[in-house]
Amino acid sequence: MSKTVWQIIHYAKLTNGWDVSGTTLTSYHSIKLNISLGGGNDNFSFKISGLTTDIDYEDKVVISRRFDDNSHTGDDILMVGIIRNVSPTKNGSLRDLSIKGYNYSESINNGLVFVDATNLTIPQMFEQAINSLVLASSDYTVTWNSSNPSTKSGGGSFPVVGERLYNKPFRELLDKFSAKDKTADGNYHWYVDEDNTLVWLPDSTASSQVFDEVNTRFTKLAPTKDVNDVRNFVIIKGGLDPKGRVLQDRYADYSSISKHGFKYYILVDENKTAESVYAADKSVYGVDDMADASYPLTPYWSASSIANFSDYADDFRAYIRGILKGIGKTFVDMRKNGRLKVSVDMKPKRNIYRPSDLVSCIFIDDIIPDKDMRINSIDYSTFNDIVVFREDEPSL
Repeated sequence: MSKTVWQIIHYAKLTNGWDVSGTTLTSYHSIKLNISLGGGNDNFSFKISGLTTDIDYEDKVVISRRFDDNSHTGDDILMVGIIRNVSPTKNGSLRDLSIKGYNYSESINNGLVFVDATNLTIPQMFEQAINSLVLASSDYTVTWNSSNPSTKSGGGSFPVVGERLYNKPFRELLDKFSAKDKTADGNYHWYVDEDNTLVWLPDSTASSQVFDEVNTRFTKLAPTKDVNDVRNFVIIKGGLDPKGRVLQDRYADYSSISKHGFKYYILVDENKTAESVYAADKSVYGVDDMADASYPLTPYWSASSIANFSDYADDFRAYIRGILKGIGKTFVDMRKNGRLKVSVDMKPKRNIYRPSDLVSCIFIDDIIPDKDMRINSIDYSTFNDIVVFREDEPSL
């Protein structure tokens, strides 16, 4: 029988940074780690037998795991994290210190960035965004992984962001600009690795591992439907029309609503289409307000002549609402389906997978189709690991 050998090295928090001389902890038990793609805070927990004052809030730990008595190496590290909770627990005469914390993904998920991305491509924006996080909190530094792509898969340039992103949640920017409608290169995924670098990669087309329900040893398999990211009813806000009336429209996919329930979202036209079209019309007709223009006239967006300002405002409104509905349809079409997830329990030594691996999955039951699925998350423990596979493209 194989054994699981953990190593936890503790570094005390100093005024600036941490003590460079770590202490290897002993008498710990009940170790659990969760590492996932995207927005979940990667977390850890463990308990120490007896009470001690040597471990405190904001101390750093390096947690490693292997399956023999050889010395731990850098390849065995699963997480470098910060302690966020230290609490004593008592069970009869037994006293433990319960330790919980996160890796530096916490700064990604909770941080605000300040970047002028008017002339930056998407990866350039992400790298500068991380630098703005570092300036705000130098201790909890997530760095841009040097292997992240600077050009699209085919070698072309990524689109320019074209926005000033001031005090924007970094997590939202990562999700938004990793989608295929922004990258022009398919969907990308991201995660914070064991070295606390931000890894940003395309959803690859070649699987790197295999899971075969017949030949892979596991203890439990459970398929589920993930609808967390489903959006099937959207209200699109587009500013004001020339008479100062609110511009908005909506789009719904009723087939998705019948399958997954009502999943609504409020979307803002970030391109400011109404503002841009109105500014163009004022420039063409040499006025500061289209109420002062000479009618009749035929704007570039209209197929017919418009007799007066009232008709202009109504036609403008109809034109912009059509664009807003199209924006809503594009948004919903990308998010109307749920994703297949398969959770697999296995002994730790059998777990050869890492988050973000693309795995060729072969199942016995015809209800679960054979397909490539990505490792979305892994729960690590001493006696049982839970590996969650999730399809890249929603299909349910």
